[in-house]
Amino acid sequence: MKKTFAIIIVAVLTLCLAGKGQAQNVEESMAKTAWDYLKTNDNCISTILSELNEIDPKGCAEAVHFKSNTAMDFDYEIPYSNNPFGRKDSISVKYQVHCYKTSDRSWIAVVDSRLNIYAFTTKVKESTYEGFSILECKNGKIMSIPKREKFFPGNLCFIDELYSKFVMSDTEINCFSYYAGPLKFVWNGRKFKTSSKPTEKCIAYNGDFHYLSPFEKWFYEKILRKFWTGAPDGCIKNIDGKTIAKFDIKDGIIEGYELLNPAYGIAMDIDEDEFLLSNPVTIGSPMSFALDHLFDAPTTKVFKDGKFVVTQHISHETLYQRRDVYIELTSKNEKSPIETIRVYSTPLEVTLQSEIDESELTDDAKTIFKALNFNENDYGYFLWALPFPNGISIDFGTSEFNPDGWLHNKISDMCGIYDLQG
Repeated sequence: MKKTFAIIIVAVLTLCLAGKGQAQNVEESMAKTAWDYLKTNDNCISTILSELNEIDPKGCAEAVHFKSNTAMDFDYEIPYSNNPFGRKDSISVKYQVHCYKTSDRSWIAVVDSRLNIYAFTTKVKESTYEGFSILECKNGKIMSIPKREKFFPGNLCFIDELYSKFVMSDTEINCFSYYAGPLKFVWNGRKFKTSSKPTEKCIAYNGDFHYLSPFEKWFYEKILRKFWTGAPDGCIKNIDGKTIAKFDIKDGIIEGYELLNPAYGIAMDIDEDEFLLSNPVTIGSPMSFALDHLFDAPTTKVFKDGKFVVTQHISHETLYQRRDVYIELTSKNEKSPIETIRVYSTPLEVTLQSEIDESELTDDAKTIFKALNFNENDYGYFLWALPFPNGISIDFGTSEFNPDGWLHNKISDMCGIYDLQG
């Protein structure tokens, strides 16, 4: 199983030096000074570097890159390695260090650490930890471990280090997340300030509701067409007690939901690694922005009952929930703020023949299958059909079939078409 860890270590290195020449020498070697300190005194970094040096000392040394006097990175990767037991090990270790001078001519070194470990040594696994800490150094010695608020604003808690990446320059740090809008922290000589007001993504690509609390690290997931297990009023609230969304419940089943909180929405601007490049589209966002960043999905745009209504058909799911899922945005016109965001679904009637007709089987294969006069009642009730290049696999459920234990009380049938000529 792949594990991802991200750590920010903020080390304040207060250097009491006499003379202009001596101060200049410190500045010229600040990144090296910070890196030497961390790889010696930080338990996690020193343990991992020791492990890597045992494996590949030359590669570990070549992984260090000093980009300037005040910035460096360490980038080492083992894609995989076979061992006698057939297991493939892999590890990716990336550190970046950026140093910032304070108004009293001391320094802080911001260290972003990322480790991706799969089936690696026990020693490395045990040495890793989550989150970030602040180390304060005076006269070359660690004096205290202050709270992060000493250098970062309190709303840094919007960042979950497991799902973030950091881009650092000489004057600022930009944070990107999988589930929240980007944050920009600007260094003012004393601490990092931000005017960013991030909003959170809570609508998944298929319309399901996902909410990851950055404060308590608990996770809500509500899947369309599943039974509702939440509050009787059909609402989900955040840690502050404010309602995020109200769900449409019919006969105990989730049919859809409407967002009610402008701090939560749907991400429409992401990079290739799925980090959000802008705040999610929420109530109050410009409809013009949403129109410029719509998903690659069937879309309708109409004026209805005095409102401009944009509807996207984002999911046609025939295997499990058997629903068509839509996202609907409304506003006064194409340039005005979004007034409502709603996710809704409609049931699909799915049969074996409808799945055959919609599959990517060739026309000849579909014709031959129809000629078989296949009687699905001989096997149970139809669950799903999965096509392959020259045929199709069909699963049926018995009367005892339970979707949560799908390996049991299920019958599979397979039909293949082969060319016997030659």
